[in-house]
Amino acid sequence: MKKQLFLLALGCCAFIGAQSLHAQTPSMSSTNAIIQQDMSAETQAKKVVALFTRTDALSKSQEGKIYKLYESFDKKITNVNGISDAKEKTAKQAKIKHYIEYKMKEILTEEQYAKFLEFNK
Repeated sequence: MKKQLFLLALGCCAFIGAQSLHAQTPSMSSTNAIIQQDMSAETQAKKVVALFTRTDALSKSQEGKIYKLYESFDKKITNVNGISDAKEKTAKQAKIKHYIEYKMKEILTEEQYAKFLEFNK
């Protein structure tokens, strides 16, 4: 009886430990939003716009410029996601990310841009 109770308690502890480890793993939402694999440019632009509609006022002009920016990179992002060489893919993603950040600095205010950079770490 004591052995069965001990095994049951040990099993419960193992289950609870596994659940807490699973809860601490990073989700897809915490990954870089500028260039995410298998995401269309429109979806990526919506994620960026959604970030600011929840927190800061984003003007219609800014929103339109963000959509145009991501639309202009739609084919490039799709082509980069299709590259099989990891080094080349990473280099091209970094180049696109840098350019998008540069353009976003022109579109957003200083506070919004700081939040955008924090969101994309």
